[in-house]
Amino acid sequence: MNTTLQTQHLAEKYEALIAKNPNLRIRDAADALGCSEAELLFYTGQGKLLDTTPTACIQTFEKMGHVMSLTRNQSCVLEHKGTFKKVDIHGQVATVIGSIETRAFFHGWIHFFAVEFAKGNRQMRSIQVFDRFGDAVTKVYLLEDENPEAYNLLTSQVKSTDHFTVESGPEATTEEIPSDFDKQSFVDSWKKIGDPHDFFGMLRTYNIGRYSAMKVAEGACTYNFPTDAIPELLKRVAAESMPIMIFAGNRGNIQIHQDVIKQVVPLEQPNGKHWINVMDSEFNMHLRMDLLRDSWVVYKPSADGPVWSIECYDENQQLAVQFFGLRKPGIAQPTEWKALIDTFSNS
Repeated sequence: MNTTLQTQHLAEKYEALIAKNPNLRIRDAADALGCSEAELLFYTGQGKLLDTTPTACIQTFEKMGHVMSLTRNQSCVLEHKGTFKKVDIHGQVATVIGSIETRAFFHGWIHFFAVEFAKGNRQMRSIQVFDRFGDAVTKVYLLEDENPEAYNLLTSQVKSTDHFTVESGPEATTEEIPSDFDKQSFVDSWKKIGDPHDFFGMLRTYNIGRYSAMKVAEGACTYNFPTDAIPELLKRVAAESMPIMIFAGNRGNIQIHQDVIKQVVPLEQPNGKHWINVMDSEFNMHLRMDLLRDSWVVYKPSADGPVWSIECYDENQQLAVQFFGLRKPGIAQPTEWKALIDTFSNS
């Protein structure tokens, strides 16, 4: 299709959609229009495509001071206010520590946009990163109390083009466990890993997906957790001021919360969406309970003792969110966390 006509056509369809649904978020608008979020930004002029690299982008985040960092997948959104205190880059992976903690995988950082819009009496300014399918990897918003020089420098580097394309998104597939898969060998290897981070390498060694691993190891290293108990679990964590780790991410970014949570707020909408939210001053989580299908209690050995987590999966067998009792290297996971899990699992 001619680029000018494509721009005009998508822009007109978007304007008509927003006229009927003025509060519709851009991700939902893109889904309704059958395009990616990145394409919608480009062809409606809401975003400026930037000429930059993953390294330059994340280093700019480090210089932007106090920001709001957002990472999401289909089912879960994490938002933190804070700073990219320290960024360490190792090849195609970057680790960020501080009040904002992330793990960035640069193979997923493909398209970069500057996005600015009015929200009430405020002007929202952000740098947004997208993968090759046009799905959002992370969004970092400049907060109004900060100096914008680093942001302005990066966002001035606009890519001069009137054409923008993304790859077709991967079709959702159901993982299959081969009939000849050696389950006992897999479980034995699982029980022998020396560090929870070795889990990923073990999955690659056995050529098995994460969701399938939950099923294969059921009864040995995993067991089902009632998904509908997640809201009550979070309320108990908040009421007991129990420090928790929350991981959520996508193809290019994982964002991590490590602290107590305070305000747990459910929200049910007329359209069938059922959210459980954490609404704290510096941290928000928004979890779509209606999109979750399976949850598992997961055991991993470590030099500091057993590590227990809860992993929640969506209808496409994709990991939505993980919950851990807060632990640090050299310190055992608090026994109170596992005891809390057991109150739901044994009910």
